[in-house]
Amino acid sequence: MWEEWTTAQIALVVSGFSSLLALSSFLWNVWSKFIYPKPKLRVSLGLCFQVPEIGAIVVMNGKGELPSIAQGKRMERPAASISVTNFGPTDAKICLVIASGDFFNFRKQRMAIISLHTNYAVYNEKPHLFGGGLPRKLAVGDEASFYFPVSPEFFQANKIVRIGVSDSFGRQHFSLRKEVKALNRLTLKHIVDP
Repeated sequence: MWEEWTTAQIALVVSGFSSLLALSSFLWNVWSKFIYPKPKLRVSLGLCFQVPEIGAIVVMNGKGELPSIAQGKRMERPAASISVTNFGPTDAKICLVIASGDFFNFRKQRMAIISLHTNYAVYNEKPHLFGGGLPRKLAVGDEASFYFPVSPEFFQANKIVRIGVSDSFGRQHFSLRKEVKALNRLTLKHIVDP
């Protein structure tokens, strides 16, 4: 019967494979979207300063520009700001703020937990490992900001190429690489170590 394949037999086998593929993709979509959905988090970075004259914390954009309210004012306590936004479809729990170095060296890829300020507005407060109120739950559409001390040596000594967060599912969400490069550039330009 199957010594010579007819066009109908080939079409039957191909349609059987395509039916299996369609069924598996349907099951995967239902599983990932409805049964066990995971949140999508967006991470962004910035360099921030405290401005005591106006009692505010201002964040520089990637071009090194400050908001107009802080132009010409004295700025103190530089820190890196990491903002995390939950785009849903479910709530997320942020467990750690992490950094990664040596991205292209897969054998020696290093991950580090970043020490955060618990309350950046308090002047004598020191950063510690679980600062910033971690773990923190984020509802859909919510945003959380964390602050950590930064210096020019932070990037050079550790060869940092990615900064992000880890959620309760064990997934890691990183900022764009160009934001890490911009933060490094701004740190070198605006922060002079004593």
